[in-house]
Amino acid sequence: MRYYGGGYQPRRAIMLPGMSPVVKMLMIINGAVFVLMFLIRPIYFFSIDYLSLIPYSVTHQFQLWRLVTYMFIHGGLMHILLNMLFLWWFGSELERLWGPVVFLKYYFVTGIGGALFHLLLPNSTVPVIGASGAVMGILIAYGLKWPNRVVLLWFILPVKMKWIVIFSVIIEFIGAINTSGASSGIAHLAHLGGMVVGFIYLNLNRIKWIIKDIFYKRRAAKKRSQFKIYNGEKDPLDSLFRDDDDDEDFTIH
Repeated sequence: MRYYGGGYQPRRAIMLPGMSPVVKMLMIINGAVFVLMFLIRPIYFFSIDYLSLIPYSVTHQFQLWRLVTYMFIHGGLMHILLNMLFLWWFGSELERLWGPVVFLKYYFVTGIGGALFHLLLPNSTVPVIGASGAVMGILIAYGLKWPNRVVLLWFILPVKMKWIVIFSVIIEFIGAINTSGASSGIAHLAHLGGMVVGFIYLNLNRIKWIIKDIFYKRRAAKKRSQFKIYNGEKDPLDSLFRDDDDDEDFTIH
């Protein structure tokens, strides 16, 4: 993958982000678990049986640890390779921007969020594994922060991040509608959940202020309707319901 600068002047050299500390730690843990699973078969079967995300086991047997542990299990070389590459490429810059603690929290929030979305299939006994829910959350965060950054995807195709995000959302949404994931081998609900939860989490303060604004405007309108306007002047009580809050909206991205 190669980046182009924020404007329209390309950087000709191949630019790969340096690996940040938390990203490095996550990659090492995932890599170690993957190696152990495929070198020691009992660990492989134990991981799939007791650490993967099985909706039925969570919803009926309350095995809540699966909401976290499934993120560290991968089913094949390409599976873990793609997830770790995307974690490195997009996660490292976000970690440097937010700091390690905020980034790690976001990683788990989106990973668990993806798992919760997959629980919309509460009776499914098909194991779900992989860090894709968290990685898709990282993808949407990167796209929201740098929507016009051009990425040479797989070193070949130049695409703006916003189009990558939009295309990914559409694909996962269609996949979530058309299949439970058992037939395709892809947990589209978990992927979509990671993106949706990531978007909500990043814009939580903005959403709160929008809801608050709507609430106060409706309350003010209701109060105004109880008073008449005399001599073409507004009722003095109107001043009680003006929104004079000049605080800025904040998000973590």
